[in-house]
Amino acid sequence: MGNSKPTLWDMGNGVHDNAVRPDDSIGVAISGGGLRATLFSLGVVLYLADSRANRRVRLISSVSGGSITNAILALLGDFSTASPERVRSVIGRAARRIANEGTFFLPGVGYWVGLTVGFVVSMGSFVVIDGLLSGEGGLTEAVSLWWIIMVAVLSYVVFLFVIFMLSRKAIQISAYSAFLAHVFTDESLRGKDKAARTKEIRGTRLADISDEGVQHIFCATELVSGRPFYMSARRLTSPAFGTCEPEIDLARVIYASAAFPAIFPPLSLGTKRLGLRGGEEPVRPPKIVLADGGVYNNLGTDWFEDSTRPLSMIHDFGATTPVARKIIVNASAPRRVRRIQGWWPARNIHSLMRIFGVMYENTVAPRLDALKSSADEGQVAVIDIAFSTGAAARTLCSSLDEDIKERAKGLAKTLGESSLSGYLDKIAIGSSGTRTKLSRIGEAATVQLLIHGYVSALVSCHAILGTDVVLPERAWFEEMIVPSRRRPDARKSAVVVSEPSTDLPVHSQEEAEVAATAAVSSARRGEVAQNV
Repeated sequence: MGNSKPTLWDMGNGVHDNAVRPDDSIGVAISGGGLRATLFSLGVVLYLADSRANRRVRLISSVSGGSITNAILALLGDFSTASPERVRSVIGRAARRIANEGTFFLPGVGYWVGLTVGFVVSMGSFVVIDGLLSGEGGLTEAVSLWWIIMVAVLSYVVFLFVIFMLSRKAIQISAYSAFLAHVFTDESLRGKDKAARTKEIRGTRLADISDEGVQHIFCATELVSGRPFYMSARRLTSPAFGTCEPEIDLARVIYASAAFPAIFPPLSLGTKRLGLRGGEEPVRPPKIVLADGGVYNNLGTDWFEDSTRPLSMIHDFGATTPVARKIIVNASAPRRVRRIQGWWPARNIHSLMRIFGVMYENTVAPRLDALKSSADEGQVAVIDIAFSTGAAARTLCSSLDEDIKERAKGLAKTLGESSLSGYLDKIAIGSSGTRTKLSRIGEAATVQLLIHGYVSALVSCHAILGTDVVLPERAWFEEMIVPSRRRPDARKSAVVVSEPSTDLPVHSQEEAEVAATAAVSSARRGEVAQNV
């Protein structure tokens, strides 16, 4: 690997078949925030595809929950040439899974049955051995049967807890792997074909991902050096300890980027086995320790700065091309006053979690303010879950840049006259208040997060970057998430779009589903609103 792949700059000069001017290229940073961040950013991604702004995307950086979205896009193929129909099909499968099951590490029934059988067998063996060694009756002659049962139950609970805590890292990695396999395994496959496809996806390594169109950077926090750690299909990179080949499973990459402190144990990797070379530190530790990328920077923007620094370990990373414009997707939990109460063990846990929250808030806020201050230059579009789309549009209407101001005013008027106008203000509070978690989100919250992300991206990207206007309908997202048997039969939707070309190929793995989605999208594009 190494330098065998072209740099992103080369791709913009003929190597990549979707060439874009270097001054028009876009880098996307996706924040953490559990599945709230995943769904919000999936809405943003869907807008980029519908508006064809994905053609300009050359790099996607992510942390924590945003890395689930990044992994989906990495397995999708070249996002910059993917059709809206293909993107919508994959996002729909991912969002439905998140809505109904989530990606949390709760193990299956087989896991608990296996542990229970193992415990019963071990306890039974103990009783038999005790009887053989102690003579007739053994322990039961000296101790009440009820005491034995109570001790056995207590031992069983402790046994399950200890085993579960020791294995939750492996279980969560398996959960991410199963999630990706579900999203990218065709539902029409059966038997051996389905098993083979599932095994192929679950075995995907970071080095297997093609990044010749869009590079995918997964960010974690390296705890030994206290600095970011970057993972891509080209290299694993630590500014402190050097670079090495990306011989690591994609599911483990997601885990490392999203290993939230106190919930998931960090991922340890041996430096000698990795083969790290270069770096700023003269002495390497035996192991590097990776935790949630949000510990260092929950916005996932560090690569944009680190990749352009003249460090000795960067030169062979093969991805030092700067992007001219940036889209920052922030789905971090907004600042709120939170009560700390309850019995003292629960109160201590709440206090610890609140400490982490305050640390996150006070690392995100200054970075976010600095990024928003550069919006008037037309180089950075910040998409913030804490703002309603109306508030974001009104803020941009006061921009010092006349072009940004005019685009924002026109879009604010269009949104105010659309069928979504009242709904958008309502969902902003609900979507930003979605808890930071990996368990199921629910269908209603999933639809809200997708719509909020989509329209927030429309407002910021159109006003600041001049992307096309595609005005969605609520029914689009309900059709993706809610089973048809629970939806009204007639769902009409209209689109407002600066008509994109439709000459991109559909790289479909689920041709029937994509074809149906393409037909719907084609119908939408046929209805062009008169007010834009």
